[in-house]
Amino acid sequence: MKKLLAITAAVGISAGSLAMAPAAQAKTIKACVKKSNGAVKFINKKNKKCKKGWVKTSWNSNGPQGPGGPAGPAGPNWLVKDKNGTTLGTFSGYYTTGLVPEVVVTAADGAVFRYGMDGKLDNDNTALLFLNNGCTDAVIRRTLKADLVPYLNAAGGNGRAVFQVVNATTASAWKVAATTVTDVPIGASMLFAKDETTGACAAFANPAGFYVPLTPADAPVVAAPGALQIVR
Repeated sequence: MKKLLAITAAVGISAGSLAMAPAAQAKTIKACVKKSNGAVKFINKKNKKCKKGWVKTSWNSNGPQGPGGPAGPAGPNWLVKDKNGTTLGTFSGYYTTGLVPEVVVTAADGAVFRYGMDGKLDNDNTALLFLNNGCTDAVIRRTLKADLVPYLNAAGGNGRAVFQVVNATTASAWKVAATTVTDVPIGASMLFAKDETTGACAAFANPAGFYVPLTPADAPVVAAPGALQIVR
């Protein structure tokens, strides 16, 4: 499960490095306003008087901000469909690892999944392991505690870990629960893994490290094998 994390860097600027310029005197603007419809004509050196039916006015500061206009209509969503026309979700961009791009899809509940251009779901079996021999208590494991910080920071977010047996018509998904605030130490060879080909659960020779527990989430739509369609 790979997540896109926005990292904000705070940049310090010493007060002595900035010189504050004195406020400039506001320039007076003069104009003629037509009484009948409110049309405005600015007064310049050549045209210093207002015509009949117009009134002269001037200002040298900004007036109060007017009320905001009504919200415009929402733009169209691009949908991702499989070769049979089944909607997988909303198109949210591309994710590239090397030369082969994947399509990022946002499901109805906000969950984010990745599909290959051939419709195959992106599994995350390298880090997705389980605490029990039934392979139901899913975790994300890393050898270094620091490598799990992004997952903890994104707790409750839309990232998902996915498991799908090869060619199966269903898949499973997990997420970091919003209440998860810390990782858990784990000893060597204490976890289990599911076989991607058979779905069988077996002991896994993991090194000692740390894990973040996952909670079940809504499964993604499994696409029919074949080229994806991105349509409006």
